[in-house]
Amino acid sequence: MNRYLLGLLAAILGLSLGCGGGSLYTANVEGKVVYKGAPVTGGTLKLVSADNGEITTGIRTDGTYTITNVLPAEYAVYVDNELLNPKKKTPDYNPGSVTKAGGANKMAPVGGMTGPTPGKMGGGLPGSGGTTIGATPKGVGAPAPPGVTPGEAGVFVEIPAKYRTTGKSDVKITVASGKNAIDIQLKD
Repeated sequence: MNRYLLGLLAAILGLSLGCGGGSLYTANVEGKVVYKGAPVTGGTLKLVSADNGEITTGIRTDGTYTITNVLPAEYAVYVDNELLNPKKKTPDYNPGSVTKAGGANKMAPVGGMTGPTPGKMGGGLPGSGGTTIGATPKGVGAPAPPGVTPGEAGVFVEIPAKYRTTGKSDVKITVASGKNAIDIQLKD
């Protein structure tokens, strides 16, 4: 019985190691995202492939990006820099937060509710010491996208909405094995 299991395990291991012939992640990509001849100075870059899924990275303030260890393939390109848009209001993810008033915890009502505060652990009841989860503290923006240094912020450049909407972008890039230098030109 033990020999049978050992043989089966060896066969499975051999098949899994034998199929593929090496590392699948053999491509690195770097370049610049440009719209109307000027760099897009922040936001996120997303590459989507029908076979390989999606990869997201940050766009630096000089418009450059870097992606490492990706599968060679053709990718549709999406860019979203709305987090830099000064006209967009940062959503309040915790409208019923516990506040201090007169030295005691008071519950701020949410739609007339008087129960535990949404987004709180430990019940969120007055005096329970509940911990806020999933909330962005006031005065703190969204976290920096991957590949971007926290605190680094670009200037909002309005780009066509098709580049933010999956399935709508007309820009595609082909990533080959090895190093790839690919500048991405967004058009109207």
